[in-house]
Amino acid sequence: MLAKRKYVRSSQPFVRPSEVSKEEAKRAYQRWYAATRKEERYAAQKAWRAANPEAVKKSARIGNIRYRKVHADRIYYHHLKVTYGVSGEWYVAQMQRQRGLCALCGDPPKLRQRLAVDHDHQTGKVRGLLCMLCNSAVERLEKVSGWAANAARYLEDHK
Repeated sequence: MLAKRKYVRSSQPFVRPSEVSKEEAKRAYQRWYAATRKEERYAAQKAWRAANPEAVKKSARIGNIRYRKVHADRIYYHHLKVTYGVSGEWYVAQMQRQRGLCALCGDPPKLRQRLAVDHDHQTGKVRGLLCMLCNSAVERLEKVSGWAANAARYLEDHK
């Protein structure tokens, strides 16, 4: 039978158990163990990934979904910067100026929706924040000539 060790492995060569707590000694041993067996762990992980591609895909999907939930604002602010050239700070300030309401109809956005950034499609100039319905209507007015008159005529005909 092997005798019990009198010393605990650590990032330092050896530390007396009385000098550190049990948890600190355990963490030190785990760090030492991981550092000395890096190549073995990487090879085992690589082999497992090759043998289990579906589990790897599922794990990646779950990680991506989790990341998108945690960093939703960060992702959206990046989208604003790339697409419209405005910062997240601008969006927040504009929301405060508009009191969180649509600039056109004055309604708050629907549950789990943000106010859309309204912009001129030809110049790219940002005009304000609109709810999704108003943004779609403004886009339709811009793109389809005579749409407003046609819509008014349609409503009048179907009273």
